[in-house]
Amino acid sequence: SGAADPNLVTVTGRPEQVDEAIDHLLNLEEEYMADVVENEAKMAYMKPSGSTASSMEEPRGPSKGFVVREAPWATGNEK
Repeated sequence: SGAADPNLVTVTGRPEQVDEAIDHLLNLEEEYMADVVENEAKMAYMKPSGSTASSMEEPRGPSKGFVVREAPWATGNEK
């Protein structure tokens, strides 16, 4: 069946080899966690992918192109 802590690792064997194995596992953990932190830092600068990008932007209707507001040719007032 399942252990109480699924992250628990038990190392058995001769004491000197157990100590070496534990040190090796701790080094692997340290390297892995350093990689995780580095990758998270890189992802902060990456452009969001498709579905993420659309959720961050405001929803817009169809584009009207470039529009100049209150342009002289657009107003109905003639001087």
